[in-house]
Amino acid sequence: KVVSVTDDQIIDDSYAIVDDTETFKDIIPKQHEIAKDAKIIVLDAGHGGKDPGAVGPNGTKEKDVNLAIVLQLEKVFKKDKNYKVILTRNDDTFIPLVERANIANKNKADLFISVHCNANLNRNASGFEVYFLSENASDTEAISTETLENSVIALEDKNEEKKTVLQNMLWSMVVNEYINESSELSSFVISEASGRLKVPSRGIKQANFYVLRGTQMPSILVETAYISNYTEESKLNTGSFQKSAADSIYEGVKKYYARKAKEVKK
Repeated sequence: KVVSVTDDQIIDDSYAIVDDTETFKDIIPKQHEIAKDAKIIVLDAGHGGKDPGAVGPNGTKEKDVNLAIVLQLEKVFKKDKNYKVILTRNDDTFIPLVERANIANKNKADLFISVHCNANLNRNASGFEVYFLSENASDTEAISTETLENSVIALEDKNEEKKTVLQNMLWSMVVNEYINESSELSSFVISEASGRLKVPSRGIKQANFYVLRGTQMPSILVETAYISNYTEESKLNTGSFQKSAADSIYEGVKKYYARKAKEVKK
């Protein structure tokens, strides 16, 4: 049976979709906002690609741990509108030491933070430490770490080596105006790490790291733990330790800028 319907019998059930962001603001995902005066932070995951870095007794590669911590650190910084983050690498890529500094310089970064794991022939060596640039290493252990981290030069091609030699020459001709600020940043990061990481604090040290030499801003190199230590290698592989290391660096940066803001007000 065919039923006929007249226009006046049709119920209007149409509706309009209203973009009411005010009513539903609590459930609408917020876009990440960046302040106009946001600080540019370049995060450098040490090693990568054909350069595995140090390798732990159970086969953990330093390059993988460094990247995991930096990616965690990127997430933390991105939640804060006062910072803009740039990574020297976000995957397993080989980046020459000179190019890492160039990335920071080209982007006019406010800070450069290079993340690493330490290693030692002594399996009992352990702890977290922070380095800033100096022409001379602060002690014999710092010399050992400097040699370890600078050994990647052997994997770079001749053109890259020449650039590094040029930077070495420039270093001997100029005074690094950022050493004091780098030292201050180091102190805040080591203080935060001491309260968060369940590894000994080895304090602040100085060394002549190639990756820091070309930077034109305060820069530090963080050794999160000893990958050569059985216990610390296991910790470095856990998400909880990686997040704690990232939080330590982030909170250190925050307090560093809070101090600078107080100095400006004075």
